[in-house]
Amino acid sequence: MAKFNLSKKTLVKKKSLLAILHHNPNNDLNILLEKLDLKNIEFLLIVVDGKFKFKIKNKINKKIIFQKKSKYAIPINRNLALDFAIKKKYKILFFIDSDIEPNIKLIFNHLKIHEKFSNVAAVGGSVVSSSNFSKKFNLWEYLDGKLSWFQAVKNEDYIFVKKPYHLPTCNLSIKLNMIKKNKIKFNQKLFTGEDAFFFEEFRRKNLKFLLSSKCNVIHHDRKNFLSFFSHHMKWGRHQYYTLYQSKFPKKFFYLVNIFFILFYPLILIPITFLQSLFVISPWIKLNFANIFLFPAFLSVHFSKSVFTYIEALKFKYIFK
Repeated sequence: MAKFNLSKKTLVKKKSLLAILHHNPNNDLNILLEKLDLKNIEFLLIVVDGKFKFKIKNKINKKIIFQKKSKYAIPINRNLALDFAIKKKYKILFFIDSDIEPNIKLIFNHLKIHEKFSNVAAVGGSVVSSSNFSKKFNLWEYLDGKLSWFQAVKNEDYIFVKKPYHLPTCNLSIKLNMIKKNKIKFNQKLFTGEDAFFFEEFRRKNLKFLLSSKCNVIHHDRKNFLSFFSHHMKWGRHQYYTLYQSKFPKKFFYLVNIFFILFYPLILIPITFLQSLFVISPWIKLNFANIFLFPAFLSVHFSKSVFTYIEALKFKYIFK
């Protein structure tokens, strides 16, 4: 690997922290770590569900935090990593999850982009579905990849992310001085979808972030119906908060929520159509043949919209 020679005023690897959220005890982290260049970089492992089956072989600077499994584990532990990195005065914080496959230059490429774009607060990498490499076709894995990673399609070297897109937190690096200065954190009342709202905070603070195909990873997507359905229905539930409730003024919450419950069913069909069109558009641009997936996208998004409505019935307000 090429040497990363930077001046003292620029970013260096020893000032970077890699945080891995480990939420599946069956994933052997050694396989992941062997594919990364971890020389001169600190490593923070957060074991989300408190279970860890494998001993880490790599002789690296590491700290392991075991957390109890909870409904809000993901945003809570991402904030734990943020607080730890800021307290220890790191410059760059990397987030990757234990269900991805990186390439050896992942960290190097992230840092190069941060150096090149000094005004960028965050860099996200493309995410490629594991279905692209599976020897045997699996419908749920294939659909999960298409529905989950439309925001991180591998195309251009660099692209500034515009609304309403955001970056995937399974392959992310952020400049901590900008996060600290703008007091940005993950919303710990979101059980999923915390990444979408996290980057809405970036937009409110006029911070720039970009997606790069030079930092791509492979994600191990869901291979059975139950895990697929559970994931996307949770996605539908969080959309009530991130897409709709976040726009409600708190003092009028109950009144607005009643109107939402009364009138959302009337617009559920057109909303489902528009959401499906929005999600499939990047794939059609990549390959027009993906248009034939539209009926499947419609059925999934219709179910998600139903769960969005069910979440509204709870009359639960999560924003300040």
